[in-house]
Amino acid sequence: MNMKHYHHFQTTIAASTTLALGFLLTEANPVQASIITYDFTVDITSGDLIGQSFTGSFSYDNESTPVGFGYGSEEFFLTEFEFDFDGVEYTLDDVTCQFTDVCIPGITPPFWVGGVFPQWGKDSLALRTKDAFGFEFGASIFLASQSEFEYRNIGSGVGVFEGDVTYSLVSDSTSVPEPTSTLGLLALGTLGTGSSLLRRRKQNTFHEGK
Repeated sequence: MNMKHYHHFQTTIAASTTLALGFLLTEANPVQASIITYDFTVDITSGDLIGQSFTGSFSYDNESTPVGFGYGSEEFFLTEFEFDFDGVEYTLDDVTCQFTDVCIPGITPPFWVGGVFPQWGKDSLALRTKDAFGFEFGASIFLASQSEFEYRNIGSGVGVFEGDVTYSLVSDSTSVPEPTSTLGLLALGTLGTGSSLLRRRKQNTFHEGK
């Protein structure tokens, strides 16, 4: 390799190293997503399904901005929802926010209300099925004496049956680095590769000069 090509190669490696360091330095404090997951069980206390139990689960991001509807100290939109009820598997696509005074029916996502004052109500999901002949969670947020779960003709309130809900925390913090942290790893890899290539070129140039 002649000196002209050698100096060009050095310049290329230096530029690549600078770019890699730029990516690395901008990755100072990656955002973390803290995923909270609950399992729940609904025990039916009235109606045609009395005595039966149904289970499900849901998740939300504890680091996201709270909804701020004012029903409790912590209100977060759900990221996942699964509920096997009366032979049907319901997911997040099948439910919506429960309260018509703060929600746009069929558009506003369901959410979790936690940290409710005991003298006021109970921590609860706040959702209902998009189908009026389905189920809903959340009346107990307002008063602890109200039902935690209702099903059947929830659209009119006539012929509605009830159930109790038990929530069990499964995972309280699953940190997930945002994609930008990957750039930091790529930057380190680029830096290491560039340094290795530069050392090899120097060794080859030394041997060629002998």
